[in-house]
Amino acid sequence: MSVIALLSTTPARSENTSEEVAGAVEALGDYDVDPTLTAMGTIIETDDVGELFAAVEAAHRAVDADRVTTKLEIDHERDRDRGASARVSAVEEMLGDGSASDGPAGTNTTTDDSEELDSVDMSGHAPEDTEDAPEEDAGMKGGDYKTADSEADDEPISEKYGEETDGSSSD
Repeated sequence: MSVIALLSTTPARSENTSEEVAGAVEALGDYDVDPTLTAMGTIIETDDVGELFAAVEAAHRAVDADRVTTKLEIDHERDRDRGASARVSAVEEMLGDGSASDGPAGTNTTTDDSEELDSVDMSGHAPEDTEDAPEEDAGMKGGDYKTADSEADDEPISEKYGEETDGSSSD
């Protein structure tokens, strides 16, 4: 259905970065994708994930440099067709600024469903997922995964799980 990606491909060592990025964006024109250039990368919108990967490969190869860095973030909404403008509009409506952008021919591209799905806090959890979350144990520290039982048990892991080792590595 709806595939939206953020692509950033640049030469790692070049004085002509803008020229190389322009070449990568031009390479996208040979594919059925809708690119939007931003200061942080190019947003690509398409209906087919295969077309997206082909376009990204072409953009990557278009950068003529000894070393190229390509970053790709994909949002593939498989259960419905909701484009980038509909997603932005849903957030703008939640902000209440009335600046929701319209889709083609002046039709509003948001639906009641998109507003509901876009009400996510910054942690990435939907509000209903955070209300019943168990409280963290005050005695636990970041990275502390030991239980009271395991703290008293200082035997080597190989002995604990019945693995016999001769001290040599099997690598």
